[in-house]
Amino acid sequence: MKSRQLEAFRAVMLTGSVTLAAKMIFVSQPAVSRLIHDLEDQLGFQLFIRLPNKLLPTQEAEAFYLEVERSFIGMTQIKNAAKAIKNKQQGSLKMIVTPLVIDSFMTQLISQFSTLYPKVSIELEVAPKVQASKLMRGNQFDFAILPKPATNEEGLSSRVFSEHAAVCVMPKGHPLCAKETIDIQDLNAQKYLCLSMGSPFRTAVDGIFLQYAVEPNRVLETRHQHTIYQLVAQGMGVALLDPLILKKGDDRVCVKPITPEIIWKYALVHVESRPLSLVAQTFAELLMAHFSQEN
Repeated sequence: MKSRQLEAFRAVMLTGSVTLAAKMIFVSQPAVSRLIHDLEDQLGFQLFIRLPNKLLPTQEAEAFYLEVERSFIGMTQIKNAAKAIKNKQQGSLKMIVTPLVIDSFMTQLISQFSTLYPKVSIELEVAPKVQASKLMRGNQFDFAILPKPATNEEGLSSRVFSEHAAVCVMPKGHPLCAKETIDIQDLNAQKYLCLSMGSPFRTAVDGIFLQYAVEPNRVLETRHQHTIYQLVAQGMGVALLDPLILKKGDDRVCVKPITPEIIWKYALVHVESRPLSLVAQTFAELLMAHFSQEN
C-alpha cells in the first residue's frame, strides 16, 4: 500500500464523494478513482459500492477506515511535535552554572526565557567550576556557564560572552575609598575577605599577590562571592570581586578599579561532540544579547 492510496481512501470516507476527495487532496477525479481501485486490488476486498454520483462504503471499508484514521492521527501528532520542537514550544533545557552566575544575572535570564518559551522545561544545577566541568563531560547537561580558563579544555567547546576586570570592594568610609584606583600593594596587611582555596578566581588573585609580594590579612574565606560582598558591606574588610556580583545603588560600599588589572571571562561551555540543541541555541542567543546590551 502507498500513502497516497490511503490518503485518497480517507478523503473519500470523509467527504463521501470522489469529486470532493479530489479537491481535498489536490488531484484529479480520475486519479482518486484509480488510487481507490489499486488499493482494493492490493487489499483483496471491495471498499465501496459504486452508485450513480456516489460511493457507498462497505462494512470492510468502515473497519479499515478506523485503522487508517489512527495512523493519520499518529502522523499528525508527529508533524505537530516536530513543529513544536522547531518553534521551541516543547523540549527541555538542562544547564549547570557556578554560584556567582546564579547570584547575579542568571535568574533574570531564566525568567525571561521561560516567559518566551513557557512549554520548555528547565533543569538548573549550581556547582563550582571543577565539579561543573566533570558533570558536563558526563553528558548530563546541555551546557554550562563557567569562568573561561586560559586555554581550552580538551573535549569542551566554549564561547565567551562576558569579559571584564575584577574590582576592589570596600565598606563605605574605608580610607582606601579616597583613591581613584586601588594599587594591588594597597591591600598589603588589609583585612581581606576571599574565596576558598581551589576557586579559579582565588587562584588568579593569589597569583597577582605573589607577583607583587602582597600579603593581605585574610580574615575570612568562603565559597560564595555573594557572601563576601554582604560581609564587606557590613564593614568586615575589603575584597577583590567579580563586578557581576555588585548591587547597583548600594551605598554601603565603594567600588574602585584595581591595578594591575585582573581580567575575568565567562563562557558558555558544551561538549564538542554534542552540539547545542535548538532550545539551547535559543538560550545562548538570549545570553549573548543580554551582555551585548550591557556593553
